[in-house]
Formats: sequence, C-alpha cells, structure tokens
Amino acid sequence: MNHTIASILSFSIVIPLIMGLVRLSRIRISYQPFLIFMLLAFTSELVGFISVKVLRSNYVSTNIYTLVEAVVIAYIFYAWGFFREHKILYWTVLALYGVVWTLENIVYGDLESQICSYFIFLYSLTTVLLSINEINYLIAERGNLFRNARFLICIGFIVICVYSLITEGTQLIDPDNAPLSNKIFTFYVYINAFVNIVYAVAVYFMPERDDIYFSKRFNA
Repeated sequence: MNHTIASILSFSIVIPLIMGLVRLSRIRISYQPFLIFMLLAFTSELVGFISVKVLRSNYVSTNIYTLVEAVVIAYIFYAWGFFREHKILYWTVLALYGVVWTLENIVYGDLESQICSYFIFLYSLTTVLLSINEINYLIAERGNLFRNARFLICIGFIVICVYSLITEGTQLIDPDNAPLSNKIFTFYVYINAFVNIVYAVAVYFMPERDDIYFSKRFNA
C-alpha cells in the first residue's frame, strides 16, 4: 500500500474527533469519555508517525497507548453504567490490565522492541464482551439502534477488537511470517478507516445534554 494513502487513512480519526469537539458543550457527559478516547487515538497516530520518522520505531508509544486506550475504554463502559453497577469487576479488570501489561512489557519483555500482543489480546477480548453486553441491553430497550450512538460505538469496538484478536493471535502463533504481517497491516488500515466512519456517525447521533434538550423544546 502507498505510504501516503496509509497515513491519510490512519488519520481519519480526526473526522469524528473534530465533530465531537464541535459538539462538546452540547453532548451528554456520559459520552465525553469517548471523545477522550478519540483524542488519544489521534495523538497516538501523530506520535507514532513522528517516532517512525525520527526513531525508526514506534513500539514505545504504541505499547503505552495500548494500556491507556484499554483503561479509557473501560471507563467509557463505567460512564454508560455497567461498571458503575459492578465496581468490583471494574477494578478487577483494571488491575488485571496493569498486571498483564507490566509483566509483558517490563518484567518478561522489552517495551522498545516488541508489541504487547498478549495484552492486546486480553483487552480486545474484554472489550468485545463488554460491547456485546451493552448491545444486548440496548436491544432490550427496543429503540432505533442505527441512530443510537452507544450501539454504533460498540459496533466499532467489536469490529476493530475482533480483528485485533485475529491478528494478534496469528502473530503469536507465527511471529516470523513477514508477508502475512504486511497483509495484516494493509487490511487493518482499511478496517480502521471504516471504524472511524462508524465513530463519526455515532458522534452525529450523540444525544444532547438534558438541559439543552428541554430548553429547545420549551422555547419551541
């Protein structure tokens, strides 16, 4: 794949991010952690791009971002209510994340020379399960799911995390297969761009804060 095209597609996260920042003062507080998630994703892409140009490697920034991303995603589900009702599970998940990440990157591995595949596999699987649980809850509410921001965000999480489960599992089984790694990266760029479009639609449908919503109805 052309490097310029890959870079443009990778930075497509800027589209939903800008949409979210424009609506920041209007959307409900429970959706604002997702905006933090997108800001971190954009920052990671930028730092990773610069690291590759300057240091010829982005392992450090990628591994650190992966941990931060996992924690922020967990907090998103806390803000939506699930982990707020299961606080012991919430802290257990965060503790497990911290332990696995530290063991893989600090104790038994090297932060600067490898991607934390075991940790990515763990948090991707956890995110998929959390997303499925959230979707089941939304289905029970019987609303229009394709206009529901939480549903769309969960779909995005599932798509990208299932792909991560497949790719990281493949890398763990056959880490020296360079042609396969190149194909995985190529497909990831397109899948990531698709998910960012889903996120943009989700931002568009994010509900407004109650005070703004009722003010509009009252003034009308």
